[in-house]
Amino acid sequence: MQQAIRGAYPTICKHDIIGTIDASVIITADQTFAVSCDQAIALITDNNMKEVVEFYAQDFPAINRFIAVAEEEVSGILEVAISTKSEITIIYKNDIKSVININKMAPVDKFLLKTKYSDNPADSIWLPASLIANHIPLEISYEDAVQKIMAANDKLAKGTVKEELNTQLKKMRSTVKTMKSISGGIEISSVHNLADQIQAKIESGQKGIYIIKTPTGSCKTSAVLEPMMKYGIYNNKKPVYVSHRRSIVGATMLNEEIAHYEKVKPGTEQDLKALKVVVNSTVKLHLEEFLEESEVICIDEANQVLDHVLTGSVDDRIGTYDKLKDLIANTDTVVLADADANNDLLQLIANSGRTDVAVYEINADHSNIRLSVTDADSVHALIMSTVAAGNKSLVAMDNKRNAERLSTGIRKAFPGKSVLTITRDSIEGSAQQAWLQNPNFESEKYDVVIYSPVITSSLSITKDVFSENFGVFSGILAPSDCMQMLRRDRTAKGFVIGLQNPKEADFQGADARAIKQAQRAFEEISEFDELTISVTTKKQAMKNRFSGSFCYNAELDGFNVQIIRADSKVQEESQKLRKKMSRAEQAEYVENILSTEALSPNMVRKAREQGLEMDQNTAYSIQRYEIENCLRKKEIDMDDITLYGRGALKYVLCNIYITSVSASACKRNDKNEANKAFQDKTLWEVRNRFYSMILDTLNIDLQKGGEFTNAQAREVLQALHVEKQLWNSLGIMSVKKAWGNVTRATGTVNKILEKVFGIKTSAKDVNKNGDRQRLYVVQMDRLNRVNEVVRRRQGAF
Repeated sequence: MQQAIRGAYPTICKHDIIGTIDASVIITADQTFAVSCDQAIALITDNNMKEVVEFYAQDFPAINRFIAVAEEEVSGILEVAISTKSEITIIYKNDIKSVININKMAPVDKFLLKTKYSDNPADSIWLPASLIANHIPLEISYEDAVQKIMAANDKLAKGTVKEELNTQLKKMRSTVKTMKSISGGIEISSVHNLADQIQAKIESGQKGIYIIKTPTGSCKTSAVLEPMMKYGIYNNKKPVYVSHRRSIVGATMLNEEIAHYEKVKPGTEQDLKALKVVVNSTVKLHLEEFLEESEVICIDEANQVLDHVLTGSVDDRIGTYDKLKDLIANTDTVVLADADANNDLLQLIANSGRTDVAVYEINADHSNIRLSVTDADSVHALIMSTVAAGNKSLVAMDNKRNAERLSTGIRKAFPGKSVLTITRDSIEGSAQQAWLQNPNFESEKYDVVIYSPVITSSLSITKDVFSENFGVFSGILAPSDCMQMLRRDRTAKGFVIGLQNPKEADFQGADARAIKQAQRAFEEISEFDELTISVTTKKQAMKNRFSGSFCYNAELDGFNVQIIRADSKVQEESQKLRKKMSRAEQAEYVENILSTEALSPNMVRKAREQGLEMDQNTAYSIQRYEIENCLRKKEIDMDDITLYGRGALKYVLCNIYITSVSASACKRNDKNEANKAFQDKTLWEVRNRFYSMILDTLNIDLQKGGEFTNAQAREVLQALHVEKQLWNSLGIMSVKKAWGNVTRATGTVNKILEKVFGIKTSAKDVNKNGDRQRLYVVQMDRLNRVNEVVRRRQGAF
């Protein structure tokens, strides 16, 4: 090691070495301290502290670095210490006074460290205040947050700190209010005579759009939507019920005279009296005539329908949006029901050209319902202890994978317990369907029922079956959608909620900004784009501060919110428990995939398009088919399942293909996708250019592999930083501010390589012409496996 360093540093950056550098080095410009110290020293001799620190960080990252300075000099080396993850040793009178362990600091504490050593601390608190606000009130109280910031620098005034924190919290609260507020509401006390009022208006020949904005549990479906559908049937008005989920359509409006859209065959639509349809399918040609003739349309969870069309999984997004807008424009009576109807919904109506809108609103008051809110880890431990005690539990989770992990963990820990899990993969199962049709009766059979967002919003449990109700949410859904998921048990007077903020926050609104910037580079922004940006921006803002947004949303709805601070020991044990659950779920997943046979392509198509009666193994049979189809391989093993990565390989194969397409073909493909919504476009030319730049800069060939240095990795990140808006629009990994002047870039670049191309690398040290270098070499065994799949896909199955 010593020889390698001495051979390298004279040609890279000038400094002296005192002692033998092995596991650690102290970097200092203080010669007196250096001479008196008995540890290995890198002595700065040319006013080049930054360059020397970066030299050791880049070329010898395994060596622990300590930057030794006097306390008054700390502010000058903070940036390089943080960017290179080097510790700071504060020296006083040739002795070590203290050590600042930067590597163990949370991001907010690093920013507070800058505030501590700033000459103008008031100008530097906005970023730590922004990050701390993200954890109010779940992890820290408002007053404690004020004290935490003030403790960083005694020059800070309490009023200044409060003002900055209030600014950050006001932004969050304003967004939550905006997502729930609507203009021109008519306050009512009950929905039970609304259907009669609307029907009377129809009888008088009055057309209109009626928005029903009433709280979850206020009987919107039974008191308004169902009577309106029946009225439409009996008066030959060809009523239509629209939702955003197939599961909702299947479990709602269970009237034999209301036809399910999947059972309507072309040529039979003239026999229909009423129709229930998922919004994606309103564009089907054989339904067009009936939809055009309908005089009454009921759109359930209307805000979620709009959100789904704008940002969800929809094949013909713009066509579906235009159809939804046409239905609103041309149907005499339109009823839109949603507890959180907001001005985005009004904008959709305005875009349709209608102005005859009435909004009926009931102020929420759930003060008799207690929400005990804590962190997600602790709630997992509470769920396990509740099950162990024999108490029946209902658990809502916004993450399908987490729901599966919890289910596996409970079944492994308590083999005698009966657990029902309802996710997108299992919802068509016979047990799941039975529960959805009659939850009051079927719930008696289970110790635990766990469900993901796939569950229908119209489902209500009115029998007091469950002793405990839990919710575990991680920012995948908006807070209002989480609350709607949670309140399926109408008898519950108390819920225990576990919240987890997303790991990746975007406080600059990069997602929405990137869409807008990229669209301007290609085309004019349409009304569809503007509405999408409006929704996306607000959703991202609430996701950034998810726990605070959830709590404030609950307070606005009138719930009795109680914050439970996490116990660090319980939290630590719960994290170990969740890791154990994750390993168990992965092992069970692999075992089930290997032990099942794939469904035929025809059966998979039926399962996706028409529903299919399933047992507990059918979901694995579908996934087995998807793996075999992707790999073009019938006999698969554990390595194949790992390579597939639960679908990540499909994205990798697509990207590898894009890199092989010519510039002219990319232009042609982009032209063919011109009519798609921006978020659905492949952006062939943009992706091809970025991917080629990354591979060329790193000297990587997708057939032969390659190797690169940290300097080349830095060049990649700096290039992406220059075009950050366009790169962000690809949704791969948002550009960070530090990428513009990054020191250690290989970790981030390796993540990009694995996500985009399926490439993994290994580090090795080499000596070239007397200079030591660390190279990152493509692992050829993995790349060869990916290329084998590419070759098989180019041939026959």
